[in-house]
Amino acid sequence: MSKRAAGPVVLLVDDSEADLESFGRALSAHGYALETAANGLQGLRAALKLKPNVIVTDVEMPGMDGWTLLRMVRARKEIARTPIVFLTRLSGDQERLRGYQLGVDDYIGKESPPEEVLARLKRLLRRA
Repeated sequence: MSKRAAGPVVLLVDDSEADLESFGRALSAHGYALETAANGLQGLRAALKLKPNVIVTDVEMPGMDGWTLLRMVRARKEIARTPIVFLTRLSGDQERLRGYQLGVDDYIGKESPPEEVLARLKRLLRRA
């Protein structure tokens, strides 16, 4: 799915159509160009093709999960520096620590209000 706007390109990777729709709507409403993928493998293909400004991904997905997607992106020179945000229901300290150890740039709970997600993305893009 593709919704083009003039803003930064966000690749949103999630197996939940409801989450893709709700977070995608919020991102599009704030001027982000949105690309979506339903799992990590589709997300990796899209990232290699599109070179997005940021990848926002769920962790728990069938096929290729977010952990593997993160490792695969970091291993590819042409997209290794792309900021990656985990947007997930996993909230334990061990999961967050694992994400940061693997190189995730931010870790946001899906229960976070859209305004917080947008503010953190904006901060991350400004630094990138």
